[in-house]
Amino acid sequence: MGRSKSSAELTVALARAIITPPPGVALAGYFSPRFNRGVLDDLLVRVCLFRQGAITAGIVQLDVIEVPLPLYQLLRTRFNALSAGLGDHLLITATHTHTGPEMRAARDAVHEHALAFIADQAEAAVRTALWRFVPVELRALSVVNNPLAYNRRYWMNDERVVTNPGKLNPAIVRPEGPVDRQVHALLMLADGYPAGMIVNLANHTDTIGEDRVSADWPGFLERALQAALGSQLPVLTLVAPSGNINHFDVTSAQGQTCYDEARRIGEGYAGIILRALDEAELVPPAPLACCRQTFTLQKRAIPDADLRRAKALLAKEKAAKGVFTSEDLARGAPAVLRFFAEQLLSFAQNEAGTTVDFPVMALRLGADTAIAALPGEPFTEIGQSIRLRSPFPRTLLASLANGAAGYIAMDECFEHGGYEPLPVVGGGAAKGMAQALETCALQALRAAHSN
Repeated sequence: MGRSKSSAELTVALARAIITPPPGVALAGYFSPRFNRGVLDDLLVRVCLFRQGAITAGIVQLDVIEVPLPLYQLLRTRFNALSAGLGDHLLITATHTHTGPEMRAARDAVHEHALAFIADQAEAAVRTALWRFVPVELRALSVVNNPLAYNRRYWMNDERVVTNPGKLNPAIVRPEGPVDRQVHALLMLADGYPAGMIVNLANHTDTIGEDRVSADWPGFLERALQAALGSQLPVLTLVAPSGNINHFDVTSAQGQTCYDEARRIGEGYAGIILRALDEAELVPPAPLACCRQTFTLQKRAIPDADLRRAKALLAKEKAAKGVFTSEDLARGAPAVLRFFAEQLLSFAQNEAGTTVDFPVMALRLGADTAIAALPGEPFTEIGQSIRLRSPFPRTLLASLANGAAGYIAMDECFEHGGYEPLPVVGGGAAKGMAQALETCALQALRAAHSN
């Protein structure tokens, strides 16, 4: 836990470095691997450090699908070596692009080399930032305007919930839950000029579907804001809890899986922010503070009946080649059912009933403004509840932070259906974890508020 002296000036340092993987590296996000055959746009690591008095804290944001716990621990150790306690005060988060490198070792033979490269570039960016501190003024805007996101879990006419049931599906009745419509932006002004920005909103980052590298819509968001503001300012996109959110409008037949869709969404969010920028308010000063709590993720148990069904399915269904999506699962594609059966058996053997500890962090940036960092992909309702109960009127929420925990769904969703609650390697959160995560985040926020 760290806190600065309130009389000290707030300074900020920003830096970026490229983390684009080489050709042939497996790309993440689908049920089967795709291999990088080119680059649509570069992936970056972005660093934003805040310093006030003796405290330095901030954000390291990576254009990857997730930050595995071993990578988080490696980076934390490296950052602590650069400056005592620095790694303990940095939230390390992912944009969740599905056209970035696979982060799980089993999917890619060059996994260790890829992680080492990412770690080297992240360390280099933090090293660069450490000698770039300048005094800043923080301005913030918050609008309820997120028309580009949809709840992707739908009640069907057979009274079950399906994830991504497909466009114009006549069996769709209604969405299972809401969408977080809040969009937040923090603008850092140095001598009156834009130096950097932090954007926070809820949407999934899977719009392209190709086998070429891209930062997806957060990359377009950054480039559009840079063009409009006339500066190469780093824009750090913090993805708010959106484990049950994506960009698909099921009421439209329009195709929404292509590079132009990433452009439409990124530039759309940039327009929303730019139109509200004149209304940005000065963030009232308060001592910089960073507080940590430990979230213990309990993994679910697997009943014997589920094991028997998974083994029977594997005995019946042969492996198939190709790239499979969640829409294939909604259609009951045998290859995707086989994937989840394999995952269940591996999870049951290696993870069922275990616990994993993740750091949950709260970073106070002003009297009314804080950032909370959450692991995994929590459902959007979890984020909404944290914001509602937070002691900070403006609470930004960074999911996918400080370790990959898989989906974290509310208890009732386990019985409804959909694939997010299913047990998979690296995930498999048990019931009760949504409430436990919310409690942990609020403890961190209250500690940061009271310091």
